[in-house]
Amino acid sequence: MTFVQTLLIATIPAVIAGLIAYLTFHLQLVKHRADNMSERAARHYLKSEKFKARKFTTLKRHLGGWDNDGHGLRKILVRAGAVRIYRKEATGEKTELWKLMERKNVLTVAQEEQALKPEAGGGV
Repeated sequence: MTFVQTLLIATIPAVIAGLIAYLTFHLQLVKHRADNMSERAARHYLKSEKFKARKFTTLKRHLGGWDNDGHGLRKILVRAGAVRIYRKEATGEKTELWKLMERKNVLTVAQEEQALKPEAGGGV
């Protein structure tokens, strides 16, 4: 076997391994971009100056594409830096609200409920 034949035989597996590595990296990059975009969209809705917190049902409706239990959306909200709080409605049932952790200052429960009340003319 000549030197050129040996070099050619060694080059073929190296090229195939390089292509596999490139494709794997590219697929992971696409997946990371999709995850990052969903976190950015969640932060966009939570950073609204008009509302201090958003109802989970509102976020689920605007972000879309989630199953009925919403566990995937909750994970994205946590990765986006949000915390979950509950507010008792006039009907007596609890509403799940989410707001950014950077907006959460040390408040008593009564102060927090007062701060989360929607302004006149608009809902959460």
